[in-house]
Amino acid sequence: MTATTINPRPVEGSSFFNTLDTFLLEEDADRFKDIHQSFVATGGLGATIASLTHTPTSLTAYPGGHFITETGSITYPDDATHIWVICHKDTTTAITDWTRESGTHYLFRNTGSGSKPTPPTDSTILMKVTTASGSITNVDDHRTQNPHPYQLVAGNDSAAIQAAIDALPVSGGRVLLAGQTYSIDANVTGKSNITIEGVGPSTILMLEGGASALTGLTFTGTLGTAVNLTANSLIGDITIAVAGGDESGFTASGYAHFLDTPGDRQTVKVVSTASGVITVNDPIAVDFTTANTATIAPMTPVSNFSIRNLTLDGNNNTGTNSNLIKCTHIVNATIENIWCKGTTGSAIRPQIGYNCRINNIILDDCGSSGQSDIQMGLSNSIIDNIQSSQPSGFGPQMNGSAYCNVSNMTSVGAAGRSLKFDRCDWNNFVNLQAHNPEAGSTGISVSTGSDNNSFTNCLVVNAPTFAYWIQAASSNNKFFNCRAIGSGSKDILFDTNSDDNQFWGFNGDTPILVSSGSNNIVQRWNGTTLEYMSFDDSAAAGPIESLKRVSTTAADNDILGKRTFEGRTDTSNEVTYAEIQSAIIDATNATRTGDMEFYTLQSAVRTLEMWLNGGLIISNATGSGKGVGSINMKTELYRQGTQVITARQTGWAATTGVEIRTNFGDASLSDTSQALRALIVDLKTHGVIGA
Repeated sequence: MTATTINPRPVEGSSFFNTLDTFLLEEDADRFKDIHQSFVATGGLGATIASLTHTPTSLTAYPGGHFITETGSITYPDDATHIWVICHKDTTTAITDWTRESGTHYLFRNTGSGSKPTPPTDSTILMKVTTASGSITNVDDHRTQNPHPYQLVAGNDSAAIQAAIDALPVSGGRVLLAGQTYSIDANVTGKSNITIEGVGPSTILMLEGGASALTGLTFTGTLGTAVNLTANSLIGDITIAVAGGDESGFTASGYAHFLDTPGDRQTVKVVSTASGVITVNDPIAVDFTTANTATIAPMTPVSNFSIRNLTLDGNNNTGTNSNLIKCTHIVNATIENIWCKGTTGSAIRPQIGYNCRINNIILDDCGSSGQSDIQMGLSNSIIDNIQSSQPSGFGPQMNGSAYCNVSNMTSVGAAGRSLKFDRCDWNNFVNLQAHNPEAGSTGISVSTGSDNNSFTNCLVVNAPTFAYWIQAASSNNKFFNCRAIGSGSKDILFDTNSDDNQFWGFNGDTPILVSSGSNNIVQRWNGTTLEYMSFDDSAAAGPIESLKRVSTTAADNDILGKRTFEGRTDTSNEVTYAEIQSAIIDATNATRTGDMEFYTLQSAVRTLEMWLNGGLIISNATGSGKGVGSINMKTELYRQGTQVITARQTGWAATTGVEIRTNFGDASLSDTSQALRALIVDLKTHGVIGA
């Protein structure tokens, strides 16, 4: 088979090798430009200067597919407003209307127009330059940059990694790390649109020395000037009121960050701004009020970056509060396939972020007392497969997070709270597990005003204190099919004004306690029985259920459900309180036709009352000579519409004489009188008649 070429193949002769060199260069270039347009890999941009001559940064480019480098200088004509600069594949070819800087790949042309000219064949445009009064006064970047740039790190330390990052263009690219150990003795600062990528666990970034607060990799955006809200922004709102003109610092498709004095926060995407109103893409997750000095600030994030396939090791760093990855004010960030070990602070700390992805993270012996091994404060993000082992402080923690989907997060052997969620709202947590935390530690902690979250299929094993701790005014959280095994104190603790939390299908084997809070409900499996428990520190409503018949055929003895209701019992000052309310609904017109209540309410004495439509019909309350255990019926008793028992008939005097309760037969008058007396006595004894 004959090979196909773009250019004529060289033929044998005295000039064969020169012809072959030309052929190979042109053939390679022509094939390359079939795939890519001409572009600049790095450099080729000058700066303003008080001179007409400057030296652009070292250039690497592919004009017309040809690989070139250039380090020369350019001298421009004075008082020219539109000097266009190109680089060409060679250093000699004359090109009509363009002036070549002798011996270089640079050519320029003063077109007198701001319209970008079409570059000549085998060249690419670099910049537009303006000169005046002997100076270069302006330089506009017009480079087409590498669509797939990358930098191989040439070295094994912080400086080498930083140099590779800095060498990438504004459009970004990849920093590639080999399967070796890199010594990190200074912070490495990243930027937008880049990927820092190793080959797997063998790519190790080792934090060195005794510097405190050392960070392996840092990505940091900025917040602009915060403005005060002029009206409350409540849960579900998408418009935020600020003073007229204050919205000018915000831009459509930009980002903003809420904060108030209690510490609630949320990062949002801006849709539009006008006349003191900022409209955002995402509903407000928590009430931001003027009373709490709520503010909103524009955010300039570092964005569209990735960190992947690395090991980060802090065992050689003896400082305190050092992080391996620290990211603040970030958007569209990905951190994945990372193994962290031995750091004194939070190994990974992404904060004030939006639309990020954190997944496949392994944490081994990270953090310190009061420090989580990974701490995340994100909005509208995905977090998956976080595995924490033997954290020296808390296990994984989220704070100030909203609208995140979190799954497959596990903590083993934490010295503090195994999994901690502070000021988290409207997040969805699935398959969380906490195993064998150390003495005095808890399993899953939901605290500090964390509201409206859902937890599904969670498991806590051998928590020394509480498996699930709902505290610090955390409300309206729902737990589905969660389980606790071997809790040292309580399976669940509702604490510090935490209200309206619900556990459905909970499975545990130790008691549940409410320290402070109301309307907390637990539906728990006890063997094969499903129990409903309402936990309150006040006489508030318990679980509300609607049992509906859906059969199309009427049937007697249609049992919709069977429930056992138990009152609360504390170890001291025993108070038993349980109330059942039933609303009778007319299915034809969907109206309430009656109410029936059963309840007990009395200190140290169990009582029963039954009410119908607001009227007491049965009671065993003490008083009026009735003892505990008696039943006091307040109304008539009917059988199939016929009254059989009503109020006692009175006026009967005490009887005298002998009573007989034999068969009447042909009894004498005396026998009849004695039998009648016995009947009266029995009716009075049963309370049907009386004095």
